[in-house]
Amino acid sequence: MPSELDATTDVVTLAEHADGLGEAVARRLEDHGIETVADILIAEEGALTDVPYVSELRADTLRELADGIVDVGPRDVDFDATESVVSETALPLSVRRGETVLAARLKPDRYHTTDCQHVRQDTNLVERSWRYVDSHDLEECSFCSGEWQPGIRGYPDEEPEPLVDSREVVLEATLGEKLDLTMAERPGYADPWAVIETEEPTQWEPSEGEIWQMRRIRISQKRTGGGADHEECDLVVGADGVRIEDPPVKRVSHQPDVPSWRVESVGAVGRVSTSTYYQLVGQQEQTNAKPEGDDTWRKYQRGEA
Repeated sequence: MPSELDATTDVVTLAEHADGLGEAVARRLEDHGIETVADILIAEEGALTDVPYVSELRADTLRELADGIVDVGPRDVDFDATESVVSETALPLSVRRGETVLAARLKPDRYHTTDCQHVRQDTNLVERSWRYVDSHDLEECSFCSGEWQPGIRGYPDEEPEPLVDSREVVLEATLGEKLDLTMAERPGYADPWAVIETEEPTQWEPSEGEIWQMRRIRISQKRTGGGADHEECDLVVGADGVRIEDPPVKRVSHQPDVPSWRVESVGAVGRVSTSTYYQLVGQQEQTNAKPEGDDTWRKYQRGEA
């Protein structure tokens, strides 16, 4: 988080610097009187979840963001001076500083940044660089990232998080978020899709008292995009639900009985690595500079037009 953020920062500005928050959610918070970081901290129990589309998980994320901005104590710690009193089971100094991560010695599939329960139990971990994380496409441990929830593994009696509407997932999806798609009439996909380009939702009022929102985002099975045509597509949400456009196939069939590209459900299942996210940010900035009125801008950006 940028150092200029403080307790008086408004929630819209906070949304610009926080992954997964979104301007639409920030506006809803403002509408309910939660206008600054300080308001998030002093909000009574249940005040955040009373805001539409703010689940308990998102409310916890908001509080953690606010705590991280206001509580600057850990940044003032002199790690070099305190290293000698840290127990042998603590994280290596380079990991605590964010310079390296921990991963399994052989065939790792995830990395660790905190002393989570896996780190405390696994003695076969070694330090790895962030370059290694990117080159091996490692996922962050769900305990370290805070995405693990009781009730998903090992605690069947816990009440699960309420289901989130697929339309809302697409409307709130942010750059770098990973989405799991279930198709209505086609086989599903084994791997999640990464959001590689986003646009702000548009809305209209077809009738009095009714507001519809539409949004188009670009998703890819390659974490940073730039793949073949059949590895990317547009995910579109509108009044008729969620659908895929520019289908991820080598050749589109126009037979009358061909299955539709309607999406039955969309779920957010995580995020790409930090370095991959910043690559996507750079690509998004280039995309925003596309020529006006040219619908071949993707080829333009690739140097093909």
